[in-house]
Amino acid sequence: MTLASWCRSVINGWRMQRALATSLGSLRPVNAALGLPLHRMSDDDLDASIVNFSRFAWMYGMSLEDVAMTIGAVREAHASVHQRNDPQP
Repeated sequence: MTLASWCRSVINGWRMQRALATSLGSLRPVNAALGLPLHRMSDDDLDASIVNFSRFAWMYGMSLEDVAMTIGAVREAHASVHQRNDPQP
């Protein structure tokens, strides 16, 4: 992992944490995947971003259920984006 990809994963993890914090403090839920460049992220980039998100969520004392829900939503959105972008035979 290069320094640039590590920095991107930290920023993306922070974006996920901010989206979750906004969602928890709002009456209207916010999708954590909205601020992420999912179309440019590889599976490894996504995994690194999730690791950093988990660290931020732990530092801010977020519940494990909320963290798991957010990770599931982001993984689902990532799979959906890449499924649409892959050519069908």
